[in-house]
Amino acid sequence: MTAARNRRFRTLLFAPLVAGALLLAAGFAYEVVVVSIPFQDPPPALRARYERDARTASTIMSAGEYLFGGGVLLVAAAWAIRRIARGRR
Repeated sequence: MTAARNRRFRTLLFAPLVAGALLLAAGFAYEVVVVSIPFQDPPPALRARYERDARTASTIMSAGEYLFGGGVLLVAAAWAIRRIARGRR
């Protein structure tokens, strides 16, 4: 591989890790800023809004967790394949 192709490959390899970390941070920020602490005895409309916002934050963080985990597996697999390929030379 040329140096430019190698750099592009590494960039694409670490993209899921970065995207997953950003989604985790975005979900956490959404939960802190938008959801925060519920009212003590909210009316049904406010309770429904709180639950919807909490589900949204949870969904964003779950997507980030899965993307980050997939990125970790992808980097580990690429490392193992590269290690095996170097050993055969």
